[in-house]
This record gives sequence, structure tokens and C-alpha cells, in this order.
Amino acid sequence: MISFDLDQLLILMGPHLLRLIVMFFIFSFLLKKIKHNKKIAFIGALIVNFIIIPATGSHQQLITDEQMLTHFKEHRFEMETLMHDYLTNPEEWGSFKNASPELKALQKKASVDRMAYKYNAWHENPYSLEAAIQYRQDVNARIIDTVHDRSRQDVYVSLTVKGARVFYKRWAKTAYKEFLYIPQLAKVENGKLLYPISDIHPERIGFEVISESLDQVPDWLLPGDCTMKRIDDHWFLSLCLTS
Repeated sequence: MISFDLDQLLILMGPHLLRLIVMFFIFSFLLKKIKHNKKIAFIGALIVNFIIIPATGSHQQLITDEQMLTHFKEHRFEMETLMHDYLTNPEEWGSFKNASPELKALQKKASVDRMAYKYNAWHENPYSLEAAIQYRQDVNARIIDTVHDRSRQDVYVSLTVKGARVFYKRWAKTAYKEFLYIPQLAKVENGKLLYPISDIHPERIGFEVISESLDQVPDWLLPGDCTMKRIDDHWFLSLCLTS
């Protein structure tokens, strides 16, 4: 599950809140001669915004895999340059608000919204229990500083391109496509991308399902979950639903 900061939540919820406010004022105007019109207008706006519109679907089309892969090929250099800064600059938290003008220009050129991570335990042997135990010991002993050394983090790269985030009517959630970079050679077995083994719960292997196509949201995808498509040894295309 990907965590969202305030900026990301505003991006996701902004259109819904704006639509709710507009509907409220429209209902208030139409019902201005009726008693308790504001309460009725608010209830009506809620029903239309969160029940009727979700039931009738989205007006926006999810960006296709081909379009995302074309964007990746055209702007891989810019994304990897920005990612290097994100991973090596302890003052950079993924939004590039305080980045240099040169990096901001690359961010705009590649239509990069922000970068974030999910796992920070992609050490040299991510599927070894012994290595996982040693990694935690090194982190606890501060031999490894995960704040200033982010080389073991994966990186999600979100874009501002049209169709990268759309409303999904089935769950009334946002479906979004991103790129995922994994620093180690991740295992893909039995149609699943396997995450690093945990020394705390080694019996629980985290995974994401690999799909042949991410052009449509699969019916089985639940809020908070993702599905992946491999691009190369280290890069994946990701399709997720918000929680």
C-alpha cells in the first residue's frame, strides 16, 4: 500500500470536493424557496457526487500501457536523473520543491509529479532470511543509515500526464498508473512479483500479481492493491487503486 502525503491527497480528492461544492450551490439556488434548503441541498450534493456519478462511471480514460511505455522510453534519462537526486540527497523527499532549476526543468519535461518508496529492504540478497536478519541488525546498530542512504529503496515515479489517475466507478476510488524501480533483480515467480523476505514474518512473502495488460483495471483488484507489468530487469509498470 502506498502512503500519500497532504499534497497527493489534495490531488486525489480535489476534483471530488470541488464538484461537491458546485453541486451544493446549484441545489441551494434551485431550492431557495424551500425550508431547510441548505440541508437538503447538501444531502442532494452528497447523493449525486458519491452515489449517482460513481454508478454511471468515469468520463476519463485510463492511459494505455503503450502510451506509458512510450513516455518511459522518451524520458527515461530525465526520470533516472531525478531518481538519483531523490536517492542520494537527504534533503529531497520526492516532490522536488527545493530542487535546482535544472532538476525542475527535467521534472517538467518528463511530467514527473513526485517520487516515493514502499520497501527500503532491497539489500544485496533480498530473498535470504539470514541476510534479512543481518540487515535489520545493521540498521539497528546504525551501520546502515536508511535516512541518508536510500540505495536499498524501491522508487515509485508518478506522472502528471492525462489518464495516469482516473476515477474508477466499481469501488468509487482512484485508479493510477506509475513506474516502479527496484534496485535489485526482483524475483517473478508463478505470475507474482515477490517482495523482500522479512526476518520478523519470514513465512509471509509480500507480492504483487503480474498482469499481461494494465489497460483496464482488473475486476479482482481491490482498493489499496496493485498489479504490475515488467519493463526490464529493474523497472515495472504499476496499476493501483487508492485505499
